[in-house]
Amino acid sequence: MGDDWDPFADPADDALVGVVGIAPDSPKLASAPSVPKSRKIRVLCLHGTCSSNRILRMQIGSLIRAAEADFEFIFSEGTIKVDPSDPELAGMVELMQKAFNVTEVFQYAEPTIDDRAGVPFRTYQKLDECLAFVRDELKRHSPIDFVLGFSQGANIANLVAAQAGLGLIQPLCGVVHMCAHKPGWVDQKPELFMERIQVPALVIAGAKDAVSFGATEVAALYEQVVQLTHSSDHRPLPAGKEGVELAREIIDWMALRARG
Repeated sequence: MGDDWDPFADPADDALVGVVGIAPDSPKLASAPSVPKSRKIRVLCLHGTCSSNRILRMQIGSLIRAAEADFEFIFSEGTIKVDPSDPELAGMVELMQKAFNVTEVFQYAEPTIDDRAGVPFRTYQKLDECLAFVRDELKRHSPIDFVLGFSQGANIANLVAAQAGLGLIQPLCGVVHMCAHKPGWVDQKPELFMERIQVPALVIAGAKDAVSFGATEVAALYEQVVQLTHSSDHRPLPAGKEGVELAREIIDWMALRARG
């Protein structure tokens, strides 16, 4: 991409927002083989902080229903059990336990913050262990065509897509980010972000999200990206008709890239 490549440049400068296209000076996109019609399109799903595979399954229920018989969703679960006495996460643990009637919640890595002049960028402890776990999940559930992540899962999915774009792990047809944070993890793994990621991405944000604000920065990391915004808060899909319609858009986007 050249010495002036800026991973946090405004994606609008490169005509990346809301379109499907390749910038004129871009290298050829790395591509996964088309998914044969003889099998379902397989999606590895990564949940958020203080969550679980069961919770994410409920959160994206309208997406699963929209997929009908042509998709298979595989739900991974983080290996780190969240301590409800953790002062940073206690409120979120209580909220998730009450909202989803669960006793235990998990995460993939321990979240930290890189404060940049008052702007919080998300970073992680135990990031290498997290990425090794997800690589094992991809192998265990192979073939996987897409990675879909919400909140922390969306952040981890960005690192996974970067690895796939560089040929370090199996190729992906695409990645779906829902409510991603500002990507401080880029500075933790700069070797993965020397150029824009060669995997198509769908980046979704909530207009009233008061938790994560990183859609623009995450979108800027990709060569080929579509951005969508729903009217709700920090959740994968809004309720009601809007959520059903957005789920249909996501399915259509994945199907187009998977079937070729």
